[in-house]
Amino acid sequence: MGSRRITFHETAGWDGTRLHYEVSGQTDPSAPVVILNNGIGCAGYVWRYIRPVLETEFKVVHWHYRAHGHSGESPDPAHYTIDDCVKDCARVMDASGADNALLIGHSMGVQVSLEAALCYPKRINGLALLCGSHSRPLDTFQGTDRFRAFLTPIQQWVSQHSRSAHRLMETLVPTLPAWWVAQGEVDGRMMPREDFAPYLEHLAQMNPAIFLRMLESAAAHTTEDRLCDISVPVLVVGGEKDGFTPFEVSERMAKCLPKGELYKIRGGSHTAPLEQPQLMELVLDDWLRRHDFMAKPKTPVRKAVRSRRRSPGRVKKPGS
Repeated sequence: MGSRRITFHETAGWDGTRLHYEVSGQTDPSAPVVILNNGIGCAGYVWRYIRPVLETEFKVVHWHYRAHGHSGESPDPAHYTIDDCVKDCARVMDASGADNALLIGHSMGVQVSLEAALCYPKRINGLALLCGSHSRPLDTFQGTDRFRAFLTPIQQWVSQHSRSAHRLMETLVPTLPAWWVAQGEVDGRMMPREDFAPYLEHLAQMNPAIFLRMLESAAAHTTEDRLCDISVPVLVVGGEKDGFTPFEVSERMAKCLPKGELYKIRGGSHTAPLEQPQLMELVLDDWLRRHDFMAKPKTPVRKAVRSRRRSPGRVKKPGS
């Protein structure tokens, strides 16, 4: 069984930006490697329940994007794009000794993972994509593209009032009212506030201008016309009630992937990995074992999980 011992490391991004990453789980050099790719404005809150389970079979590498968590800011304000994150991901793989790896991404981490699979096809063994989009996420946010129009005016205001914007973030975001507002998008009945609080606390400390620059890049990024070039197995998990990434987006993505498989988390929102962690664990376990990603394919599923949830059965190929 994997240990909960976590070691902390730093390496340099492609342009010298200081990057923080953590290594946990299996220490055997032959153990398969999982890289966890966060969402924008996140430092890993969504992996709270998934990460310990992965550690029983994998060497788990969790890293922080530039200007996120414990990583530093880029020396160039223009270097906050999806492509920068992808090149940084490759640097983290090098530093952690991962010649190849399975990528698991959530939210914007789905975009980073897809782009990495296209840029470094020989190094990526598979993808598990949770509650994220493959193309221009602001164009489908809440099922409409009208939110895209708000990005530029907000950027202009933040540029002109940077100190005020930062104070507003620090004051308003990590509060109980902010949690009440968030429940319009996430399911507070299924997820306790303490599971979501780390996200709000981290977001409150981010530089708003950097957050918006990265969001601008994510909003313009697409892999839609290149999904057919990804030949590795891909699991796409979507939340039935995800307003950030409507389930229809997950369906479209999975259908375009040659080895894509789709699973719907019924009732799940954008934070489905925290709302229904046991189901998410079983879905991942089923897919990982069928594609021989595990170091020990015959190791049983955690008894604690199996006793509480029925197996989800085989994940289905879209259209089947």
